[in-house]
Amino acid sequence: MSIKINRFELTLNTIGIGVSFICFFHCLLVITIFSLVLNILGEEFLWRGYVLPRQELTYGKRTWIVHGVLWTLLHAFKWWQMLALLPGALALSFVAQRLQNTWPGIIAHFITNGMGMIGVLLVILDFGG
Repeated sequence: MSIKINRFELTLNTIGIGVSFICFFHCLLVITIFSLVLNILGEEFLWRGYVLPRQELTYGKRTWIVHGVLWTLLHAFKWWQMLALLPGALALSFVAQRLQNTWPGIIAHFITNGMGMIGVLLVILDFGG
């Protein structure tokens, strides 16, 4: 697969098929940023800003455990990552409950999802060797 990028277009030529298409590179960037913002802010405000305080009414000081496990189960579609997600989910839930603040979750989410998105973009754009 070869990718050619100039100022106005992204041209992708697939091996053997010879299919190429043109899209504006800026559209790819806008879609990436838009999806990061919607995913992260939506998830954090819903889970840490809305659900967590309501769970505290039922579970009290131990809410962070229930919340972290449920948030991990929300990501069951990535079953291969669930064990890796659980410690972070528990830690973020603990910090959010303790500080009564969603910013630690937003920042951590931007860092982890941002690194993943950068990796995907680098593969798409064939930067890596």
